[in-house]
Amino acid sequence: MLPGLKIIKTIQATDRFDAYEAEFEGQKVFAKKAKADKPAQLLACVPRNSEVVNKLGTKSDVIKFRAPEICKQEGEWLITEWIDGQPLGDCLDKEKDFIAGVMADFFIAFDNEPVDDKGFRQIFIKTGLANRMQERLPDNLSTGQKSTLAEAKKLFDKIHGSLVPALQDADIKPDHVFKDQKEQDSYILVDSEHLSNQWPRFFDLGNNFVKFWIRGQKEFSNLLLKTFLAKSEISEEIVFQPLLGTMIVRGIALHWEVDYDPGAEQYNIPRAQKMLKICLKAKTLDDLLILPKKLD
Repeated sequence: MLPGLKIIKTIQATDRFDAYEAEFEGQKVFAKKAKADKPAQLLACVPRNSEVVNKLGTKSDVIKFRAPEICKQEGEWLITEWIDGQPLGDCLDKEKDFIAGVMADFFIAFDNEPVDDKGFRQIFIKTGLANRMQERLPDNLSTGQKSTLAEAKKLFDKIHGSLVPALQDADIKPDHVFKDQKEQDSYILVDSEHLSNQWPRFFDLGNNFVKFWIRGQKEFSNLLLKTFLAKSEISEEIVFQPLLGTMIVRGIALHWEVDYDPGAEQYNIPRAQKMLKICLKAKTLDDLLILPKKLD
């Protein structure tokens, strides 16, 4: 325990992190503790990533935002200011259009930032994805499921040349965006520990598209994509293959990744399989917008 830190209650506990409502040096704070070396390394990146987020949020002409103020980062601990209010995700049922617009503005702000090409994270490299699949795919998959994964990997290899590195994976999603109580018409983006310029362009868009599809909220996936296209004025042809590449990687990874939504362990693989089958048939962006009759 860090000196001066007092835990009030646990907010969330996963296999990687514990998150707390706490007090630090007399102030109410948010505290996060890593449970292993790799998560601790991610927390160590947060102060640097927060500077990037603040820079983008200040200069963006589409949306104003910032990262939470860092109180302390040391070892396995990260302490930030306490954010009052509810995340936008709590209002998703009532404010879909508004939230889709805010998310699209975030995606545009990050997409407009030029980056140096330092290559991709391993999971977006052909051999890297193959290695991950060999190491992590469950042993009890059916012959049909294995076939779908193999075909999806072949398609990823085919379209890999369409991917270009961009500043992505700030984990932008409605549950991580709060209205800033300190500044009108501004937002706070939390949990940007994965942010780097080694993800493919449109990864944050694609990650959200997949998340809501898999959760049975395909209507919001479609709304999010359509809103982004309308606001960014980027053509469907430019977005299609990079989005498809992200969907394939995310769909494959859902076979081994833990999703902390209730019941996710029961639906991740079957829903990811159905999504991947649609990806295999898709020829245009419209093919990805079709609402499936049933996910389960």
